[in-house]
Amino acid sequence: MSKILSDVKVVHIITGLGRGGAENALYRLLSARENSEKTCVVSLTDDGFYGNRLRSIGVEVISLGMRRNIPSPFVIFRLSRILRKINPQVAQTWMYHADLIGGIAARCVGIKVCWGIRHSNLSPRYNKFTTLIVVLICAVLSHFIPSLIISCSRRAILVHRRFLYAKKFIVIPNGIDLNEYSPSRAEQCSVRGEIGLPPGVRVLGHIGRADPQKDHLNLISSFSRLLEMTSGVYLVLVGKGLASGDPYLEALLDRYDVRDYIIAMGPQNDIPMVMRSFDVFVLSSVGEAFPNVVVEAMACGIPCVATDVGDVREIVGNNGWVVPPSDSFALSAALREALGEPSSRLIKLCEAARKSIEDRYSIGGMVLAYEKAWKSVCQPDE
Repeated sequence: MSKILSDVKVVHIITGLGRGGAENALYRLLSARENSEKTCVVSLTDDGFYGNRLRSIGVEVISLGMRRNIPSPFVIFRLSRILRKINPQVAQTWMYHADLIGGIAARCVGIKVCWGIRHSNLSPRYNKFTTLIVVLICAVLSHFIPSLIISCSRRAILVHRRFLYAKKFIVIPNGIDLNEYSPSRAEQCSVRGEIGLPPGVRVLGHIGRADPQKDHLNLISSFSRLLEMTSGVYLVLVGKGLASGDPYLEALLDRYDVRDYIIAMGPQNDIPMVMRSFDVFVLSSVGEAFPNVVVEAMACGIPCVATDVGDVREIVGNNGWVVPPSDSFALSAALREALGEPSSRLIKLCEAARKSIEDRYSIGGMVLAYEKAWKSVCQPDE
C-alpha cells in the first residue's frame, strides 16, 4: 500500500485506543498517511490496544490517564498546554468525550477543530446515561466549536441532526487496506484446523466486542433456531468478552443449547486470517454507524448476513442479505438461505462483494477525503 503525502499538521484526540471501530479507523488512516512521524495522537485515557502499534509506525502517542466516563476539567487544561506546544493546524477528534474535551481545549488555544461522529443509535436502552449527557452537551457546542463534523455514516448524521447538531456534516466512509483483506480460500482448511473446527462443517463467523449494541442475544437465538433446521453448522465468535468462560458470553449460552456448536475465541490479532475460515459472516447489531467488519468480510470475499443498522444496506447492496434488527426469525431465515445457496451463485456473489469494496472503500480514498477536509478547515475565514 503506497502512502499518501500529507501537508496538513494534524493532532488526533481520541477517548481511548482500545479495539474499537474508531480506533481501528484512526490506525488505518495514519498507517496510510505519509509523514506520520510528524503526527501526534492524544488518548484521553490510556494506550489500549493501538498505542504501541501507532508508535511502531512513527506516531507520537500521549496518554492522559483520564478515568473513563468522567470528563475532567483538569484534563482540558493539561490538553491545552500540550496542544499549544504541538501547535497543529487542525485538531481531529474521535468519539464524544474527545469531541467535548478535545474540542474545548483546541479552541481555547486557537486551533481549528474537526469533530468525528461514529454512532447511529442513541437509544437510552443501549447507551450509558453519562454518554447521552455528553451527546447533549456536544449538540449545543456543535454550533460553536467544530468547523466541520466528519461522520463515517449517512445514517449517523440523520440521528445527530434529530439531536439538533449543527449542519456542518460531511461523510467520509471508512477505508480498508485491500491487500490485507483479500480472498484466500486456500487458507481455509488450515485455519479451520487451527481453531478447532471439525472437517466438512459450514461456518458462520461473528466479530464484535461484548456490548448491548452488538445484540448477541439475537445472534445466539438466531443460531439456535438455525440448528433446529440445519445440521453441520458452527458459529465462531471473535471479540473482547466472547471467549469461553467470559461471564457475558456464558450468560447467553446458558439460555440456549448451542455450546457444542460454538467456537468462542475472544480477541484476535490476525482478523483477516480468522475471517478466511468463515463461509458466511453475520452481523447482529442493533446499533452501528459504519461497521468495519462487514466491509472487511466482503473484501475477503465472504458473503454477509447483516442487520439493517447504520449504513449496512448501502455497504451490502445486492451482494448479501440485510434483515431487520432484533428479529431472530428473519436473521435465522437469512442465514439458512445463505448457507443453502449453490456454490456457483456464492462464487459470483463473493466476487461482486469484493469488487464493490474495491470501488468504494479503499484506504487511499479515505485518506484523500480527510486531507481535503482538513485543508478546507485551514482556509482563512471570509
